[in-house]
Amino acid sequence: MSKKKIFLFIIGTILLNAYSGEFKCTTARLWHQETRGHNLAAGKAFEYSILPGYHLTKSDADPYELTDGKLSSHSKDKIWFDRNAVGWHTNEVPAGLNLLMDLGKVENIGKAVIRLLGGAEQRGLIFPKSVAVYISKDGRNYYPTGCLQKLMPGEKDQSDFKQCFFLPEDGTAYVYPFTINVQAAARYVIIRIHGASSAVFSDEVVILEGSPAVPGFNHAYRNVPEQLPMKGIVAKPNSGRFVIPRNLSAPNSFFISDMRNPKNKNAKAELVIEVPPEIILETPSATLESSIKNGRKINRYKVPLKKLGNRSQTDMFYFKATGKTAPGAMAALYVECADEPVWPQSYPLEILEFPEIEHPLDGLPIDLSWMGVSDQQRWPGFLGNWKKFGFDAVTCFPRYYPTPQKRKQLADYLKKAREKGYKVVVNESPFHLMGKKYADKKEIYTQLANGTNNRNLCPSYTGEYYRKELERIEDNVHLTVPDRIYWDIECWYDGALDAIHGRCIRCTELQKKSGLDMEHYLRQCGVRMLRDLKEAVRKGMAGRRLPVIGSYNHHASPAPHHYLFSGLDSYPEFIDQMQPSLYVAGRTELVHQVMRENYEAVGARRIFPWLSTGTYGEFPSYKLEQMIYEVLLNGGDGFGYYWFGDFDTPLDYYYHVKALATIAPYWEILKNGSPWFRSGSNKGLFYSGWTNSDRALLLVGNYLNATEETTIELPFLAKTIRDIRSGREYSPAKTLKLNVPKDQVCLLYLKK
Repeated sequence: MSKKKIFLFIIGTILLNAYSGEFKCTTARLWHQETRGHNLAAGKAFEYSILPGYHLTKSDADPYELTDGKLSSHSKDKIWFDRNAVGWHTNEVPAGLNLLMDLGKVENIGKAVIRLLGGAEQRGLIFPKSVAVYISKDGRNYYPTGCLQKLMPGEKDQSDFKQCFFLPEDGTAYVYPFTINVQAAARYVIIRIHGASSAVFSDEVVILEGSPAVPGFNHAYRNVPEQLPMKGIVAKPNSGRFVIPRNLSAPNSFFISDMRNPKNKNAKAELVIEVPPEIILETPSATLESSIKNGRKINRYKVPLKKLGNRSQTDMFYFKATGKTAPGAMAALYVECADEPVWPQSYPLEILEFPEIEHPLDGLPIDLSWMGVSDQQRWPGFLGNWKKFGFDAVTCFPRYYPTPQKRKQLADYLKKAREKGYKVVVNESPFHLMGKKYADKKEIYTQLANGTNNRNLCPSYTGEYYRKELERIEDNVHLTVPDRIYWDIECWYDGALDAIHGRCIRCTELQKKSGLDMEHYLRQCGVRMLRDLKEAVRKGMAGRRLPVIGSYNHHASPAPHHYLFSGLDSYPEFIDQMQPSLYVAGRTELVHQVMRENYEAVGARRIFPWLSTGTYGEFPSYKLEQMIYEVLLNGGDGFGYYWFGDFDTPLDYYYHVKALATIAPYWEILKNGSPWFRSGSNKGLFYSGWTNSDRALLLVGNYLNATEETTIELPFLAKTIRDIRSGREYSPAKTLKLNVPKDQVCLLYLKK
């Protein structure tokens, strides 16, 4: 059975709430299919960075219970009751848990497979946030081989079980075998798990022997090595590169692997950063020591490391380069904590010069859609420099300003931003606060036949507290007077499932009265919500021009967001644009496909996607440049980002700016032209084009490692053909032969 078929089977089975022996047999069959071959881990011991401590699974045999060849025999996969399983139930696992195996010698590894518990039979018993595998030959430098990131329900269509996964969790426990391809020779293997809650349970791991004859074998060693300690605490730049911008201030964030002894978890720890003296740390506050290291002067900054809790990322650090650094200059990063080992790591220091966006991008909305005012105020020189990054707006969250004093502070800041020429974006999450502020009001939840409720918001509810939520939106609009307002609504998934499964008697009754089937009834509930929200905006604007209204992940998709919101149901009456979610971990081909589908469905440049620089897995920053080209050459009406914290290296901002600086001189072609969507002779490449009279832009991307050569029929006989990224000129042609290197793009300017 293929992975796709098994995945669809799991979705269907779980969503129907029909756990059965057949379902358990299916997941077991997938395990046996994925683990055929020679198991290099059989009978070997795991070392755990956090000792398993769950009382119902804990035993002296825990180091061997994941490699004993025994799957849990407990009925209905409730492995948290099984002594043969291994379990963690601690607030430390969201920050990272390492499972280390020493194979005894260097072995050829094909893949690693681990069975993990999910399903949410109890609220915290859910699949982890991520599962990754690292390998090493020396036990010190570890190389990433692959990572599976958990998707939220709104992004489930992006699941591919290569980079991202979605598995339904509707109250029925089940275990699933997560497979990470390794294809490399190694002695040491670390499976790194970030819990999505405080619980992680597994009953078996297999590390299968591979063949060095497989294409790409040992490619993992091309990645940047990391240190993954089983004790102590390690800090690293997330990109594996220590980058400092010269001409613009841009943040760095550092990632922490905290494997300290539990007794030291609250001990004082300091992040130590060593850089040449011409590199200045502007913020946060730090203790500065001047010193000599390897015959060179250095500045040593020491910053108290805040208690991370379940986070693995520091706050943002802002450096500036005040002079020229010497060739071969290095930066060092480590954490000092009493009674814990120190893991210093050095990096070549890279000084980055940002390009300038020399031509205005008139009418192109671009914002970091999820960035708080406090983040903006901590950024040195923010309002003076934000436009240099191509952003035209500042974002705010008025729901976090409940008191009169705080609301005045917000209004004063927005006034200052407007005086600097910025538009204002309001990011609102309607109905989420209804579930928090009125959590004790039973009427807001789905109504079960036995007279109880399960605390899932009811999509049919329109009572008193629904109306109060609309009044809250109205008040916040009146306070902020936004130019753009985005709804970020992700609270209906479970309540919609209650309706679909017939569990909510209110939804069932109103659906029958409507004369619609449940699918279309729920979609009408979504339309009603967006209609009511627009009316709240109208009241809040008090006669002023309405802002542009968008709603996250409401777009031209065959599967409505959370079963309620299809963009085509409400566009253009209640929303002004499609807003697909493209948190796709560098999968530029998916950006192309989704943007094209939305443009063709709408027939207008009214597509405003949400992009990300790492929400569902890190990817090389240069791919962001490609994604922006795909957005703009496939009908994008600007774009926004989630989330500020994912911009954890200046490289993310650099490639964002590079794309805009490259496209800006040709913006009029996109602004006033029309699409030219044709293919070329090589069907493995991706083609996007836009024409305006005698000029055109043509983008060709090789995202899936296809063969590189293609022939393209141009929209006219082009006298000028220029690659605007490299400057290469081509001879005049009507039919163009082109080579596009793997994982690269060609962006051509054409003129008759």
